[in-house]
Amino acid sequence: MLIDEEEESIQEYNYAQPGKRIFVALIELVNCWVLSYGAGFIFPHVYPRPLYLSCIALLLLYKIIAEKTGWQPFGKKMYKLEVRTEEMERPNWAHIVKRNIFWIVLPSAYIAYFYVFVPWFDMQYLDYPILFSLINLGDVFKIGLLMVAVDMGFVFFTPKRQALHDVISNTVVLDKN
Repeated sequence: MLIDEEEESIQEYNYAQPGKRIFVALIELVNCWVLSYGAGFIFPHVYPRPLYLSCIALLLLYKIIAEKTGWQPFGKKMYKLEVRTEEMERPNWAHIVKRNIFWIVLPSAYIAYFYVFVPWFDMQYLDYPILFSLINLGDVFKIGLLMVAVDMGFVFFTPKRQALHDVISNTVVLDKN
């Protein structure tokens, strides 16, 4: 009798399929790309680096607020996915920040490199062209894509189809269909 009661209390959740998870990540990347390049066309005389970083920050802010308040970011809304903790509760601020840690760290490191360390050491592009060629906007984009690929690769190998950021934040993504 006790075994039957335990089996009834265990529910099988419909975790999001890896293909949906990858398409959601691609939609978020495309939204970021469209917004940043659209802003570049609207403000053609603005230096592109801070403009792109502000677009990334704006979409990150939207994504964090949407996940916390129960709205859905664009891709998750399109595919009807929902973020929950492993206990099937709504995520709190700690979960949300951990979920988005990659998107917080990458632009922050870029800002620190170009707007703190470089001016602090009074480095000029013509004085140290090799140093400046190590990290540029295209490299940050490539590093970001690599981070997304490694992060999303986890959905194929974890039993709950969790990406690396889900494992770190103890969250799961459920398919509401």
